[in-house]
Amino acid sequence: RYLRARALAGKAPAIVAAIGDGENDASLLQSVEFRFAVPRPDGTVHPALRKLADVFIAPESGTGGWSRVVSTLGGLPCHS
Repeated sequence: RYLRARALAGKAPAIVAAIGDGENDASLLQSVEFRFAVPRPDGTVHPALRKLADVFIAPESGTGGWSRVVSTLGGLPCHS
């Protein structure tokens, strides 16, 4: 709802990204421009996330993977 309201107000963000690590994140990742999947502790990526188009896989699992993705996103332009 937040993004829809901003778009209607003419303030849509230039880039929308999401990070996920499980099946419950698939619909969220499918709805954004940049998709990041964090591997599970055993190093595998959930099949529901792996099959998404243009999904970037974090280079490590757990909090390290989340941190690496957030660091990568920090280099993208942000708009308020």
